[in-house]
Amino acid sequence: MKTSSIIALAAVLLALGVLLLLARLDKLESRLQVTESALQTLEPLSQLLSQVRPTQDVCQPVQATGAPNVSKEAIDSVLAWCPERENTGPEWLLLGYGGTILTTVIEVHANSNPGAVVRAAAVGDDGSETELWSGSAQTVGAQRITQLRLAGPVNVKRLKLTLDTRAVPGWNEIDAVAIVSADGKKHWAVVAEASSSWQPSKPAVLPGN
Repeated sequence: MKTSSIIALAAVLLALGVLLLLARLDKLESRLQVTESALQTLEPLSQLLSQVRPTQDVCQPVQATGAPNVSKEAIDSVLAWCPERENTGPEWLLLGYGGTILTTVIEVHANSNPGAVVRAAAVGDDGSETELWSGSAQTVGAQRITQLRLAGPVNVKRLKLTLDTRAVPGWNEIDAVAIVSADGKKHWAVVAEASSSWQPSKPAVLPGN
């Protein structure tokens, strides 16, 4: 008799425990739904913040590192490298790729007034330059993405692009530069420096504007 009572009591306690656990799970699910809703509300803001760089990086060479991040709709953007002045003649952008890559194509992503690149050279550790490509600036019909095809595969660790800013009027901004290996893989710069960089005085267009 006592054994039956103990079993019955245990069953009741177990049932109560299950009910309490289910109630807590319901509350947890409700909280998760609220959290998910809040995250969805914040998602547009987080996307915007992920694109914004510190003020000191606005239009600086670092903006030309990594994969492209300027929206297709943007022309002028703080997320691209921009020379200090427009229409003043030669400017250069020096990019480092973190390792030597056998390169067949250079891919320039210029979001504002593209086509100003007139020379590309591989730069050795001693600073010596080996010309890879040269040509005239594209003053008409230049595309946002320009592919410079090399005569043959060349090992590249550092790449120097020369722009003729006078030939292509306006702010010549570069979002990213890839060197493409023979297997078609794109490698993006990890460090960059330039002959000059725009300083916060030119009205800038924020991402998406």
